[in-house]
Amino acid sequence: MMHQKYYMVIGGDGFLGRGIAETLKKSGKRVITTSRKKQNLSDSCIYLNMTGDISSWEVPNDVGVAFFCVAVTSREQCRAHPDKSRKINVENTTSIASKLADKGTAIIFPSTNLVFDGLQRLCKIDDPVCPLTEYGRQKRETETGLLKQGGIITIARFTKIFGPETPLVLNWIEQLQRKILIRPFSDMVLAPVSIDFTVNALIEIANKQSCGIWHISANKDTTYADLARHLARRMGISQQFIQPIKTKDSGLVFESIPQHTTLDATRLQKELGIHPPDPFDAIDSIIGSYYENKDC
Repeated sequence: MMHQKYYMVIGGDGFLGRGIAETLKKSGKRVITTSRKKQNLSDSCIYLNMTGDISSWEVPNDVGVAFFCVAVTSREQCRAHPDKSRKINVENTTSIASKLADKGTAIIFPSTNLVFDGLQRLCKIDDPVCPLTEYGRQKRETETGLLKQGGIITIARFTKIFGPETPLVLNWIEQLQRKILIRPFSDMVLAPVSIDFTVNALIEIANKQSCGIWHISANKDTTYADLARHLARRMGISQQFIQPIKTKDSGLVFESIPQHTTLDATRLQKELGIHPPDPFDAIDSIIGSYYENKDC
């Protein structure tokens, strides 16, 4: 009987990476993670600092699949510090991917709907990419670099991911509980998916061992204001504590405000039988987790 190869999660202590690593471990898989925090290191967690020189970093043996979950995902940080964020999001990611690919490791690279300009809904896998943000441009560059390298490369583009620790939603919950006014955007849309949905989809994609591009998305866009209203209804809080505002009145600067964020997930449905969820499912999952933890 052949022994089971490792699943490697690069950035296993981050939001997405932690979810993938924990789910794999629960299913009995062999998992090795990386971290730049030396206090987190163990027999199954090795050191990797993606902000520095990784030329001497050695790839572990026997890694079958590697998930890349280290990235600067803040659009503001990428805009303000393009060289620093590019070091992580592009240069070091493609370098490590090349080392892994040389050993025959399958690469799973999470990307974003922001490789598109947001002018049309349900962007297809083969639609031309034209990002309008620095973060989107960096993801596009890495996508291109990885696909040119060859090997077993999978690009998984997804929309906004919500989880139990998502600061925006937690702040909304706590403010509404205290009857404090919240001011969500009425003219900014998103198509959120829950962290559980995203993790399960990525693992299924990895198990499929099919290269190319996949899309993970909710089935439609909604505004931040409508998400907040849904949250208030679920909490039994009056809508009077929600006061939507326009982005232009927020005092914040945005590189781009997409008109649409949804991705066409036809491949996900046809090949894996995974159907895009309703965007409000992502909010519901946070509410359930929040009150469950409160009761503990």
